[in-house]
Amino acid sequence: MAFAGLGISVLCIAGCPKVKVLKQVEKPIEKQELIEAQAAVRGITILWSEKTKNDGIRKVIEARAEEGEINAKDKTSELKIASGILYKDNKPRARFQAPFVRGNEAKRIIVASGGVTMTSIEPEGATLTARTATWDAAKDTITVEGDVRFKFQRPGDSRPFESIGPCPRAEFRTELRTYKIWN
Repeated sequence: MAFAGLGISVLCIAGCPKVKVLKQVEKPIEKQELIEAQAAVRGITILWSEKTKNDGIRKVIEARAEEGEINAKDKTSELKIASGILYKDNKPRARFQAPFVRGNEAKRIIVASGGVTMTSIEPEGATLTARTATWDAAKDTITVEGDVRFKFQRPGDSRPFESIGPCPRAEFRTELRTYKIWN
């Protein structure tokens, strides 16, 4: 997953011995070394966005996690206790929560596991739960496996309009309205 920038700050507490002021050395662009960043942090927020054909920017996913690891070189991440929003055509379509989430920006794949809950944003009212969910952003599909349950309850209704599950496997579109079920 891409992120706007990776900054590292070092604080020196008053009274630190031999504090030196470092001067930035400029190198010509062609002689600069590639910086490969990898970080393990707490309190992560990730925004994965892509360029559009018209040189604009569109959101793909926003994610927050209590802790995790980000590898800028490979454009991958592993998040723990995560939640976020999936986008389609720059519009928020579904929210997710999962204990573990792995992302691979190059493959445009997000895999959530450990018990996943997804809810639709537009249209509102769909709830999907499963052991694992794999979102393929390029194909606009979410493949869910393990104790799959789905419910669609229109806002204001006292009972679900439709309900499925448990079933072993299903595939949904990102907005959680169109689906296929496998037995």
